[in-house]
Amino acid sequence: MPNTRSTNRLKPSLFRVIDITYRLFWFFRTYYVCPRYFLDVLFSRLHDFGFRGCTSVEQSLIGGCAHLLNFSGSDTLSAAYYAQFHLNGGLPVATSIPATEHSVMTAYVSEIEAIRAVIDRFGTGVFACVMDSYDYVAALEKILPVVAQQKLAKGGFMVLRPDSGDPADMVLMGLRAAEKVFGTELNSKGFKVLKGCSVIQGDGVSYSVICSLLTLIQDAGFSAENVAFGMGGGLLQKVHRDTLSFATKLSYVKYANGDVKQVMKIPQTDKAKISMPGELDVYRDEQSRPTTFPRDQPPPTESPSLLQVVYDHGPLPNYTWDTFAQIRARANREWAAAPTHHNAISTLLQQKTATVLDGLRKGLVECNAENR
Repeated sequence: MPNTRSTNRLKPSLFRVIDITYRLFWFFRTYYVCPRYFLDVLFSRLHDFGFRGCTSVEQSLIGGCAHLLNFSGSDTLSAAYYAQFHLNGGLPVATSIPATEHSVMTAYVSEIEAIRAVIDRFGTGVFACVMDSYDYVAALEKILPVVAQQKLAKGGFMVLRPDSGDPADMVLMGLRAAEKVFGTELNSKGFKVLKGCSVIQGDGVSYSVICSLLTLIQDAGFSAENVAFGMGGGLLQKVHRDTLSFATKLSYVKYANGDVKQVMKIPQTDKAKISMPGELDVYRDEQSRPTTFPRDQPPPTESPSLLQVVYDHGPLPNYTWDTFAQIRARANREWAAAPTHHNAISTLLQQKTATVLDGLRKGLVECNAENR
């Protein structure tokens, strides 16, 4: 049972925290280079490309739905469908755009014919073309100028996608080629914004790649609003329990005779693995920050605990679950209000942990003395 609980909590918890990290970096990186309106659409800047690399559809559902709490863009159709029709009453949750991949591009007689077909069918809206099926440089320098008039006549928004090579070189090359073909204008912060075009980097994306790319883009004089990222393996596969030292541990036992035990794990070889003792609750502290407190002491506030029982020897009957939209809204409210730094373990719980730990150590010393 503990392993089942840990399995069910691990991936969604990690995806949520990791995605928040991306959102935070995006916010602070774009605050000084993008107008205020762009900060409101950060929700679309990290697109889920991870479906095809998942070990099962169930894994794609768990990770993909967790991602959708933080970002709206997803090509993981399993998660988009499940979140919409099973968790949100049929109301849409995810967004995407018409986009080519290499099989589409190489199926046409020529690359230019493929791009013209995409523009003809989807050119009035937002659409994306992968540009490296044969020669990325040639596609930017020779094909993009030729199809430009057709794209402009349609009036839509074209997204260029490199999918190989060094991410920094490929993105900057795409931005400069699009500037040459479509032109730019300066935003209110003095950075260049492409006209009707942008670039999405979807190959080899990680947190460090996103950080370095946004810095390079800014140094080149471009606004971060010109770029989005698609993430596959780094989003839904390269996440495991060591990512954030994630673990769920037993903390409290009540025996059949009524006796109780405050349980702690205290390995002497790794103090970072010490666990918290006793039954726990989560309340908002005096600054409204969610904080963990011991349940056997008076609550710090008149407000109820943020923890709710949803399973007790089986699912609670007649329990009404929040919709996905409600959970997403609450998650975003909490994210917006969260401080940059906060110790979520209350002083009361720290004191209790020290007391229980001291008692366990004394008991261990006495046990060793008796066995000599």
